[in-house]
Amino acid sequence: MPEVAIPHVIGTLMLLMLMSVVSLYTIAVGISSNLDTSAVSLQEVAENVASEVISLLDLSTVSGNASFTYKVIDIPEAINGQGYTLRIQQSNLSWAIVASLDQYNSVRGEAKLFFSSFDSASPLRCQTEGGGADDYFIINSGGQTYKLWYGPILPSGTGKAPGSSFKPVVWCQIYIEDGIQKIRVGLGRLQVS
Repeated sequence: MPEVAIPHVIGTLMLLMLMSVVSLYTIAVGISSNLDTSAVSLQEVAENVASEVISLLDLSTVSGNASFTYKVIDIPEAINGQGYTLRIQQSNLSWAIVASLDQYNSVRGEAKLFFSSFDSASPLRCQTEGGGADDYFIINSGGQTYKLWYGPILPSGTGKAPGSSFKPVVWCQIYIEDGIQKIRVGLGRLQVS
């Protein structure tokens, strides 16, 4: 009788191990597929925001005068149920909008902007600092006063919570410094109430 039980136990253990390996493989393939889908979605978000930055820059530079322009952007609250962060950063010899998952920084999308980051003669700069308590612009519009908080990152979910007083924006500032017209672009959160 004991001779029959030992092969049965060994066979059952092998079957359980095989099922575990197959289950783990299926989970790994599912996670990999989910991250690949997230990377595609992040690329789309980065390209959309980069397009908004470029169109706002084009619109702002038409007048040629000192001005401040912003545009509320529509970005998803989450990508495949995960939070992400947008930032403007240097990428090789140019600037780029980068969207990356908060939990997996290596999963990202990147859209290049059309201006160089190492051209010291260029009057065009990207805002890559800020995010502190004093880093905001005051905007007077239609008898209302708003604050536009700026910083190096824009987290997903900005303005998506019910009753939120913030809206995600891209902005462009044209100003004169030392007699030279200069331009700054950046990301921010507009406080609307």
